[in-house]
Amino acid sequence: MESKRLEAWRSLTTPAAVAARQSWVRETVQRMIGPFPARCDLDPRVTGGFDRADYRVELVIFDSRPGFPVTATLYVPRGDGPFPAVVVPCGHSANGRMVEGYQRAHIGFVKQGFVVLAYDPISQGERIQYLDDAGQPTIGNCCHEHCMAGNQLALTGGSMANIRIWDGIRAHDYLLTRGEVDPQRVAVAGNSGGGTLSTFLLCLDERYAAGSPNCYITTLVHRIATRMAADSEQQFVPMLLEGIDHADLLLPAAPKPVQIGAALRDFFPIDGTRRTTADLQRVYEVLGAGDKMTIATTDNVHGWDKTLREAATMWFNRHLRGVDEPYEEPDFPVEDDPTLFATRTGQVLTSVPGALGIHEIVKRDAPPKLACRAAADPVAATR
Repeated sequence: MESKRLEAWRSLTTPAAVAARQSWVRETVQRMIGPFPARCDLDPRVTGGFDRADYRVELVIFDSRPGFPVTATLYVPRGDGPFPAVVVPCGHSANGRMVEGYQRAHIGFVKQGFVVLAYDPISQGERIQYLDDAGQPTIGNCCHEHCMAGNQLALTGGSMANIRIWDGIRAHDYLLTRGEVDPQRVAVAGNSGGGTLSTFLLCLDERYAAGSPNCYITTLVHRIATRMAADSEQQFVPMLLEGIDHADLLLPAAPKPVQIGAALRDFFPIDGTRRTTADLQRVYEVLGAGDKMTIATTDNVHGWDKTLREAATMWFNRHLRGVDEPYEEPDFPVEDDPTLFATRTGQVLTSVPGALGIHEIVKRDAPPKLACRAAADPVAATR
């Protein structure tokens, strides 16, 4: 299948051929992860906030699916909008959007004049899904929870990627309800698992104007060679058989400006990152946009470090603000976790009336035949 995929990429020599491949990728990815649900009422609520010298912060909850609340932090610059904006899906951190390195990205963006919406992925931050009676996690870390939920979804014909991507699409929807935001200048950026989601969102949400996925992009051949574990949402079944690789996932974004961030000593192999970047650059050249696909690197291990954060900020400044100049991230304090809590207890399941856990979402949204079998015989329903 890899040889067939490479042959298809060699044929991308005209804008028409590129457009056909872009449509095929979107359709194929959507088929692999399943259809998205109908858009429900976001039911957005601002539960708190505070002011800082050159920006303000709002603590937000919205529903991506009925009964499935998403916690987020909204950063708004001082001054008159509308402003460009950045959606930030977080990587695999226990405290989600509140981890220090991610806060530094958020604050760096807002200080440069971007509205920023950083949201907690499922099983991270304020969205832990498996709690005991004392409100403590029972499964383990977020990766364990992602795989637990992913197994349940696989058994009922669902997809963890569908759950995760839809959260991101609804985050974008929420951002566009804000009068401070210019809807034509919204970017997406994230690191690690957030780089994964940034890539998926650039593939399936055509509204984005620019992107910066960090510490994720390589090739599947290189990734398999490392044999590192991966969460359920990071694998579409059957990606390899369908001929979908990382370059394909970013192809639908062309010719929009996309900068791939990479750490030279990452467990996402840099050789694969360079190959994917080169493949995409050739396509961007076909579209007359060779300057809109690039790679930024840091001599470091896996992580959204200062160098990569600065590179993402400069990229968005150039393409969304028309500011093409060097940028150095200043030193600034970050907030402690409770200051950023959008919920009373720090967890939606113990704070938000009617909030459902992922296992309840799986049961509710399973095909009717499976749901009936599960109610009658939970073991038989898996056969």
